[in-house]
Amino acid sequence: MKEAVNASALVEHTVDCPLADNQMSFSILKQEEDFTIRKINEALCISHNVCINRDEGKEINSIWHTMTVKTGCTFDEPLTQGIDEPMRHRETKEEEEDDKKRKRRKEQKRRRREDRRANDKNEKEEEKKKEEKKKKRTAEEEEQRKKLTDEQKKKNLKKNTEEEKRDEKGKKKQKKKQKRGIKKKAKEEKTEKHED
Repeated sequence: MKEAVNASALVEHTVDCPLADNQMSFSILKQEEDFTIRKINEALCISHNVCINRDEGKEINSIWHTMTVKTGCTFDEPLTQGIDEPMRHRETKEEEEDDKKRKRRKEQKRRRREDRRANDKNEKEEEKKKEEKKKKRTAEEEEQRKKLTDEQKKKNLKKNTEEEKRDEKGKKKQKKKQKRGIKKKAKEEKTEKHED
């Protein structure tokens, strides 16, 4: 009999049991320093009290995740025969949940990143539209101002021309009036002399 193995060297995992059709719970003996490289040395089927020997350091599955430690386990001398089918890794519920959470967080980050990019793009487009609108409005206002200025100039010119014409007409009338006054005065003087 082997003496009790250090608890830190035992991990709980699910693999195919060679003595049963269904999958049974095995305790997989694994050194702490080997955890990261996913190597297996020996496995014990607790249900059938049988220990299955594997070639030391043989890689069973490259996608194993961190496994939970199983404590206080002793087992018999390992059997010499190996398992026909390679042991298959089965994730625990906690690992599945963690994996789902990780994927969910990753997806959320990706969506947030895409949303930020889309918002930045929309803001830039909006800013560009506002700038174009402002330029257009400024150009229209300038055109309107120019139009009004031109119209005002024409009106002023017309007004000045009309005033000049009126002044000219007034002057002519004044001259005519003066002429008539002179003639009348001369006539009156002539009449007075004739009467004398």
